[in-house]
Amino acid sequence: YEGDFEKAAAFYQKASAARPGDFQSVLLQVSLLADLGDAAGAKERAEEGLQKAKEYMEVNPDDYRAWNMGAFAHQYLGNTDTAKDWMDTSLRNSPRSSLLSYNAASFFLIQGEKDKGLRYLAEAADSGCLNLSWLARDSSFDAVRDDTVFKSIVDGFRGVS
Repeated sequence: YEGDFEKAAAFYQKASAARPGDFQSVLLQVSLLADLGDAAGAKERAEEGLQKAKEYMEVNPDDYRAWNMGAFAHQYLGNTDTAKDWMDTSLRNSPRSSLLSYNAASFFLIQGEKDKGLRYLAEAADSGCLNLSWLARDSSFDAVRDDTVFKSIVDGFRGVS
């Protein structure tokens, strides 16, 4: 459903109904619903997903994916300090991957921490795996699209000199 947020949200809704304890399929709906203008639905999913993530982390306290995705939900709900704590925990607990670095870039850019966000984006690109079509649609990068460092990272990944 690449680029079709409505279909993607419906898909994740079906997935969360099929696996009621799964936090991921619920939390993946938050940004989709927000981008579709459904703030109430996004808030509801953020709260529901956080509850499921907390229940999951009672058994799996070091799961960096739960901490990572939960950080975005806290961020969406305006719990800035908690969101940063959850992202920091995620980064401490995780093996480095391009996806985690990309998520950290997105998170810190939304927080207004441009330099930190761009540093994590560069880390994602340096890992050799950066999805440029996803990056082109990801609204969390809108504020830096004209930034020379952002352009340099993207051009470097493409092999443009």
